[in-house]
Amino acid sequence: MKVKSKVKQRPGKGRYSVLAPKDFHWKILDAYVRGNESLCAPADLKRITGIIRSRDVGKLLDCADDWSPQCMNDQTVSEEQFFFRYQTSSFLKKFPFPGDRESRIETALRGFRDAEDRCRAFNKRGVYKALELNGSETTRALLPRMRKFIAAVLGECRVDQILIAAKHGPGSSLATTKGQVSKYFKYANLPYTVTQDASDYGWSLIRSDERWYNALKEEYLIRHRDCAGVADDSILKRFSMEIVKGNRIEFVPKDARKERTIAIEPLLNLMLQLGVDRHIRRRLKRFQCNLDDQTRNQQFAFEGSVPGGPGFCTLDLSAASDTVSMGVCKLLLPKDWYSFLVDLRSPAGVARGETFSYEKISSMGNGYTFVLESLIFLAAAFAVAKEDPRVSNVLGSISVYGDDIVVPPTCYHRLVELLRVLGFKINSAKSFSSGPFRESCGKDYFRGTLVRPLFLSGGITHVTELFALCNRLLAIDARSLDNGFAVSFAKPYQLALSWLPDKFKRFVGPPSEEEVNTYLHLPVSLAKREGLLRWRWSVYHFKRVVVLPREQSGRAFHFRKLMAGLSAGQKPLHELLPLITRADKVPACRWARKPWDPAASGGNSFAVVLRNQFSTTVVPASSSFWGDVRASWLDSSS
Repeated sequence: MKVKSKVKQRPGKGRYSVLAPKDFHWKILDAYVRGNESLCAPADLKRITGIIRSRDVGKLLDCADDWSPQCMNDQTVSEEQFFFRYQTSSFLKKFPFPGDRESRIETALRGFRDAEDRCRAFNKRGVYKALELNGSETTRALLPRMRKFIAAVLGECRVDQILIAAKHGPGSSLATTKGQVSKYFKYANLPYTVTQDASDYGWSLIRSDERWYNALKEEYLIRHRDCAGVADDSILKRFSMEIVKGNRIEFVPKDARKERTIAIEPLLNLMLQLGVDRHIRRRLKRFQCNLDDQTRNQQFAFEGSVPGGPGFCTLDLSAASDTVSMGVCKLLLPKDWYSFLVDLRSPAGVARGETFSYEKISSMGNGYTFVLESLIFLAAAFAVAKEDPRVSNVLGSISVYGDDIVVPPTCYHRLVELLRVLGFKINSAKSFSSGPFRESCGKDYFRGTLVRPLFLSGGITHVTELFALCNRLLAIDARSLDNGFAVSFAKPYQLALSWLPDKFKRFVGPPSEEEVNTYLHLPVSLAKREGLLRWRWSVYHFKRVVVLPREQSGRAFHFRKLMAGLSAGQKPLHELLPLITRADKVPACRWARKPWDPAASGGNSFAVVLRNQFSTTVVPASSSFWGDVRASWLDSSS
């Protein structure tokens, strides 16, 4: 039976909007549970179905705590049972349930204040405790070893190199308009916000780029036509920069229980902070720490979960970015680097009318917070592993990505002790030193099997969001099959597909990690059988929802175009322009005549070339990847 979808018709958006039920998230969870009743113990089934019927968020979160990896991290649970329970309890764990947002913000503010109190306590008393370390001679050697390692990573503090590396980030900054966060808008968003201590560096950054400096000078003369002659630097500096006291603290969803704080930095501060970020990232790669790639952490987590393996331990911290205190940075960083980073930080922040004078060096939102905390945690892991005679290859046995830390089992408890002395708090719910479970950087392993669940973290109003949900349900079901699990996602997939407008059910294409929200993923054999692909010019053509730039006009465009680095006649780059979404026919995919990797796939895979107007990407796609039962899903729902 064909299920008609409801389509919300709104001017300019109606063609691509969908009207899913208000309780669609509960319906998806219910479909998942009903499709796997045979895997659920009677008592567990009664509990979870009761929660779904009553729509009780509190009891659902209690269930998530009871079925958390920490509670199931033992040898008696099978991989299949672990995955089923973990997915059941985690699916809506990050969903922003409607309700009292004020209470969630208050929870976030309490956490923010607690982190500030911890930093204040360390700045006043913890520094002396850290210097003493109340331990043996080898323990007292940890801090000098950390300092030496950090100094080796950072190298000489050269401001000119930071200015070269400085850039605009992809997010918001003070004075930016909502949605206008690309370089295209930021360069023309005058005056540029900056703190007093960073203002000289900010002006040096502007002066280091002749295009930018001359464009600002021309902009000043256009706005002040009554001025005679060329503006000098002092006038141009006042015209270009606005001194602010610090950043602005905002709240964004984290999970169903609370929101999290994030700081919106002054624009020039953020550019300089990102220059520091690029410098430290580049230097860390010399020490086997690549913050542009999470694969190392994920591989170590896998090896740690394998029975009889090296037993790597994964460690996570609570509010790590909010507890890098001024004291710990002064204790560990070279003096010139410490002074430089202090100048670039925001000394204060405003949250809901309340002004905070920061005890931390930086918070989430600061451009160098991530690399700085990674550097400190890597130095701590290095110092502990270096003194352990059982660790032969120190840098090859540790891995850090932000506050995701992986160390050998012999170093775990010593590292925990050191981090606590330095004012950090261990997240015991997400740290694992025993048992068959490990997690790091978005990969969760149980006895060597990937058991990462699917999280629903937002509503569904647009076809692209529904495409993404369907494709992720299909992908996790394929992984379940590959693992040999009986856990099925067919029913929630069929339900989600029923909410998709009929015309968009013909937007199908090959499985791709890059194109998750532009079309429905189907193997080429099924798409051909359903008549959803058109063969022309030796290429299969299909429909997808694509993102195209909106044309811009006006005088400001020329200033933005100049500063965005575009030459005359060059097409606008994807990152520089505001975007619109529309459906279009494009020859986006080609199944090549030669196999992608015959040895790995038995000759059934093909090379898939995804093309759009900005890039070309080659990705593998297997016609047999999705399994035999998936062929009936599209038929049963459309």
